[in-house]
Amino acid sequence: MKLFVITLSFILMFLQTNIVTAAEDRAAKQQGLDKACEMAREKKLVPMRKQLIEECMNKDREKKDIKECERLHGNYNGRPHGRAPLFYDLPECEQATEFQKSYRQAN
Repeated sequence: MKLFVITLSFILMFLQTNIVTAAEDRAAKQQGLDKACEMAREKKLVPMRKQLIEECMNKDREKKDIKECERLHGNYNGRPHGRAPLFYDLPECEQATEFQKSYRQAN
């Protein structure tokens, strides 16, 4: 009986370690996919930010300097007022979303 309890304890400890490792692996993969998504979005957003800054400068040239326009538009994240954020339809973002959905559906 004592041997059975010891064996069972080792088996449970082994299973728990594997579960934790799998969860860590999943989280690391999700983090990598999310980072790839944000990098792909950033490539699309940079030209948009530059355009917004240029438009700001051209519109109110005498009122605003470059610093003011950069402050207003330099952190543009592709989320127009009241609309969904832009560029989450890129392949990198869809892959990150699908991976997240697959994990949620499995649980």
